[in-house]
Amino acid sequence: MTTLNDALTTEVETYRIRGVRTGQKEDKEFLEVDVSSNRGTREIPAGHMVVRARGIQTNLIVSLLEPQSQWGLAPLPEFASMLEVETEYPILRILGPLD
Repeated sequence: MTTLNDALTTEVETYRIRGVRTGQKEDKEFLEVDVSSNRGTREIPAGHMVVRARGIQTNLIVSLLEPQSQWGLAPLPEFASMLEVETEYPILRILGPLD
């Protein structure tokens, strides 16, 4: 994980939260997160954290951070405060170069 020292303009995929419902699976409460995705160019301000998804950890990192992943953080009730409907999910995927 690194911090951007300078602003970066690059292609990203963002997620907009369309709905959040409470569900239950195997006697555990979880959140069902409905999102839409959008790709485009965006400026990411200096100071933002970047988690590089390379090597063996790639699938795990992506699974934890994707808003609709059943193994991710978003469905956990503890993260409900991050999931306000009609707002942008606070994590975006950088598709373009980081330089």
